[in-house]
This record gives sequence, structure tokens and C-alpha cells, in this order.
Amino acid sequence: MKRITLILLFICGGIFAQEQTTGKIKVYTPTSSVAKKVADTYKWVVKTDVFAYLGSEFPVIFEYRVAPKLSIEGSAGLTYSMYENFSVANIDKKLEGTKLSTNPSTGTAFRAGFKYYPSADYDALEGWGFGVQLFSKIINRETTTTDYSYSNIKTNSYNKTGVELTISKQLFSDSNIAYETIFGVGFVNLTEKYNTVSYSSTNPQLNEEVVKSTFPNIHLGLRIGFGN
Repeated sequence: MKRITLILLFICGGIFAQEQTTGKIKVYTPTSSVAKKVADTYKWVVKTDVFAYLGSEFPVIFEYRVAPKLSIEGSAGLTYSMYENFSVANIDKKLEGTKLSTNPSTGTAFRAGFKYYPSADYDALEGWGFGVQLFSKIINRETTTTDYSYSNIKTNSYNKTGVELTISKQLFSDSNIAYETIFGVGFVNLTEKYNTVSYSSTNPQLNEEVVKSTFPNIHLGLRIGFGN
């Protein structure tokens, strides 16, 4: 009888000790709000658009988070007219037979806008984003006469201003490198200034012509940068 009583006491004591031990163990399970804060670590990002290089634009883009789901973005860059300004005004055709030549020159490009990030998994700067952008882009080329020894130079400019709606997706790697693809649809106002040649006595004169037009615009971008 004593042995049975002792055995029962040992079993009860072990069960009680086990309950006390497991009751004191704390297992950390991150809540959704904590996981969200971990993802919400990026406040800004600096990047460039490699697709823009194909259009003679070399931008530096800065994006900054101003609210949990909202960011503002600005861009400034230079343009360098690597190609002729083939355009609505058919400048290349107007230059035929006029003994004019054009050479690359620099211009400017600016963008400004905002983005809204609706994702429930991330705050602003990561995931899908929807936004609006205003932009201005000037591409210049220098026009010169080629049949006279003295220099007669004017600027042939291609000025685009417009607005577009954008959809984008931006992700960050562990090394804080940012990758973004962007697609935009909108419209642009285009002002083209080009030059034709006429002759007064034996001297050539470069005459500036202006053509204005409005048409739809599609924007494709592949951006790479660094954020923190």
C-alpha cells in the first residue's frame, strides 16, 4: 500500500512540474502588424531608368515616402540627341536638298508626380503602385549650313510636355538594391522648332519653322537604384 501511494505521489508531482514548466515558456510569434513593420523599412530610393537611355534621356530619379501608402517622386536629367529628330513635322524630309546638317546637342528632362501603393503586405515604396506624372523633355540639335565657309548655326528643338497615368511594381533585394518596372499612358503636347534654308543674294539664311501637335503617349521604364 505504501509503495502504491509513493508511486501515485511521484506521478502527480511530475505532472504538476510539467504544467508549471510549460506555462512559463514563451514562444515568439510575429503578428501581422510586426511583420508589416519589418517590410516598412524603406523611406527613400534613388534610381535611374535604363530604358530612357534609348530615348536620349539620362535621368536621376528620387522617390520619398510621405505616408504609409503614398510617395512623391521627382526626376531631373540631361538629354543628348544621339539621333535625328524624326518627328511629326518630318524634319528629315524638309532637310533634303537644302545642304543643311544637324549635330547632337544637350537638353533637359524633368518629371514630377506621386504614387499610391495599395498592397496589404507592404507600405509605400514596395509592391504595386499607381500614380500620376507630369513631364517635360527637350531634345536639341544644332543645324548648320554646309555649303559656305562661315558658320551659320541655329537650334532644332523637340519639346514634349504632358501628363500620364502610371502602374509600376518596385521590389528591393537584401542589399537594398531597388528594381522597378513602370508602364504609363497619357498624352503629350509637342512643339517642334526646325530650320530651313533660303538665300538672300548669295548668303544662306536659316529660317525657323514651328509645328505644334498633341497625341497619345506610352511610357515604358526599367529602373534600377538604391534605397534605405
